[in-house]
Amino acid sequence: MATPTKRKPAKRRPRKAKAGTRGITALECRLDTLSGEGASVRERIENEGGYVLGCYNDPLGKHPIIFAVLPIDS
Repeated sequence: MATPTKRKPAKRRPRKAKAGTRGITALECRLDTLSGEGASVRERIENEGGYVLGCYNDPLGKHPIIFAVLPIDS
């Protein structure tokens, strides 16, 4: 008599988060002024001869993101 073979367990797939349950909305990403460490980074960029193009909050971590143009020689 043959012994029964065991089945492999089914692969578990991570569930997708429902829409609107993670992160912040597009309007909450808007960042008009920088404060704290972001302001010091902006000041340093401008002191090095660079220009800040824009800034916003990261939608998932809500960390400030700064886009800037910096001189190549800096």
